[in-house]
Amino acid sequence: MTRRQYTAEELAWIKANQADMTRQQLADLFSAKFKRSVSCNAISLLCIRKGYKSNAEAWNKGMAPTGTPFKKGHKVRSQPVGYECLRSNGDIYIKIAQPDVYRRKKFVVWEEHHGPIPANHEIRFLDNDKTNCDDINNLICVPRDISVNVNVHNPADTDQPELNKAIYLTEVLKREIREALKREKDNLKC
Repeated sequence: MTRRQYTAEELAWIKANQADMTRQQLADLFSAKFKRSVSCNAISLLCIRKGYKSNAEAWNKGMAPTGTPFKKGHKVRSQPVGYECLRSNGDIYIKIAQPDVYRRKKFVVWEEHHGPIPANHEIRFLDNDKTNCDDINNLICVPRDISVNVNVHNPADTDQPELNKAIYLTEVLKREIREALKREKDNLKC
C-alpha cells in the first residue's frame, strides 16, 4: 500500500480549508477543485498525520447514548474454573477462580502436594518440558539464586531428568557448604 502523494499547492489548500468542514466535505471539494478522486478516508488520514483538527460539529453531537451493545439475557463467554490453556510463553495456565483468575499450573500442582512455595523459590521442570506439569516427580522447588547460578554456570537443560536434578541439588549443596564455612569463620572471629 503506497501513500498518496500531494503537491505543495494541494497541501496548502487542505490546511487552509480543513478546519471548518467535515472530512467528507473536504474530500468532495478537493476532488472537484483538483480534478482527482480522493476518498474521505485518505483525507482523514492525511489530516491525522499532519495534526490538523477540525472545528466541524460531530455528526452525533447532542444525541443520547444508545445503551449497551449487548441484548438482554446475553451471556458473556467465559471458561469454567479448572480450564487449562497454553500461553505464548509455553506455560500451562489453569483457571482457579471467576471471573478470569489464572495461575501457572506448575504452582497449583506443587502446592497440592507440598503446600505453599517458600519465598524466593521457584518451580523448575526436571525434563525441561513446560507442559509436563501433572507429574510431581518432574517438578523441583529451588531457591531463585540457585536457579540463576544453574542458568549461568551449569545449565540444567539436558534431556535427562535425573542429571538435571543432580545439577540443582549440587548447587544447593555448594551453597550450604559456603554458608557453613562462613558461619564457622564468623565464630572463630568472636
